[in-house]
Amino acid sequence: MQSQVLEHEKFIIIKLAKYLPDLLLHLSAASYGEWGDGTVIQTPDTHQNINVVHAAVLRTGWVMFIEAACNVPVSRTPIWNPADGEIRLPLPPTENLYCCGHSFLSDGKLLAVGGGGENGQTPNPNFGWKFDPTNGPAGTWESTRDSMGNRTFMSFGRWYPTVVTLGYEPGRVLIASGHPSQMEIYDETTGTFSLVNVSGGDRSFSPLYPGLHLLPGGEIFHAPVGFRSGGSAPGDDPSNEVSGYFDFSGTLAGAWTNLGQNDRTKGMSALMLSPTFPFAQVITVGGGNLARSRTYQVINLSTLSPAWGPEQNLPMAPGQTEPTSRFNVNIVLLPDSTAFVSGAPPPASRAGCTTRRRTPGRRRPKLRASANTTRTRCCFHRVRLCHAGGQAIPSTSSAHPICSRAPAR
Repeated sequence: MQSQVLEHEKFIIIKLAKYLPDLLLHLSAASYGEWGDGTVIQTPDTHQNINVVHAAVLRTGWVMFIEAACNVPVSRTPIWNPADGEIRLPLPPTENLYCCGHSFLSDGKLLAVGGGGENGQTPNPNFGWKFDPTNGPAGTWESTRDSMGNRTFMSFGRWYPTVVTLGYEPGRVLIASGHPSQMEIYDETTGTFSLVNVSGGDRSFSPLYPGLHLLPGGEIFHAPVGFRSGGSAPGDDPSNEVSGYFDFSGTLAGAWTNLGQNDRTKGMSALMLSPTFPFAQVITVGGGNLARSRTYQVINLSTLSPAWGPEQNLPMAPGQTEPTSRFNVNIVLLPDSTAFVSGAPPPASRAGCTTRRRTPGRRRPKLRASANTTRTRCCFHRVRLCHAGGQAIPSTSSAHPICSRAPAR
């Protein structure tokens, strides 16, 4: 009898442990982290501010930034150590990477393609560059080259492209948008670029920087978010295409399947994965017209007939009478199964919110307001990233860049 009681108690403890994180989430105070001190990105020797607009967490733990190099030939690429605040300045590429797209290769190098600065500043930004963070004290940039050492270029110049590493095929990277409608693949093994043949027609991605996500099955999901040449006001974009997914039928061939309209231009999307059903979901936050910019939507891609769920209001902080309109917004996936959302027109931009990526028994994530807020400069060129320590690090494009750190919980 005693052994049966112990087994029963063990069963109860296991069940409680399974749901403990969510119980604590709902029973704890409405606080989801706190803001730390900011860091101004400057040159290490002269302490001149560097206007940074792109960022990536390197495998060394340092953060790579790319400068907003307007009307200058090259962009500086400072690296920053969040642990002690040290900043180093690698020798920059010989071309301007401002407005590029970037993603990591299988060897940990950062691939950056296109850009060229302000629209039209570089006539044909079809170049590619790779950054090795372990080569030298500050890392080293090198241009993309084939096996013979000849420099390689994309088929088109691209301004504001989206770049996706095809994780199921190490060494291959998909490059889309940036004005040309045809996608292409960078092959890490050969160092070359090849166009993708799309049956039934490719997508134009006219708002630029489309939301593209690699699904567990190898498909590429397109969420209709995008940049649409900056600006600081919400609004529909009739040229934005419907959501859908691209399925490869060969190494350089495939076709799109449409999944329905959800215009959220100037919004942001994120892929949320789970080991249990629903296995793959995409959330879109803000963007679109004024009414839609106050909402978010989720699509469950683990069903035979995926469809967008209903629009749900963004959370409100105490004292708010309507949800904040969020455009030029950012989403950061955190290691505790939450996502941090920030960005909106000032002064509402100082408010953040979080969402559970997966909650047992709940099919769709739910956003909630964060009690701790801080003022940050918010404009269309800014980045948010998650550091290895579980901190959300925002950086803004301004004369005085800010890098604050907010613990995940």
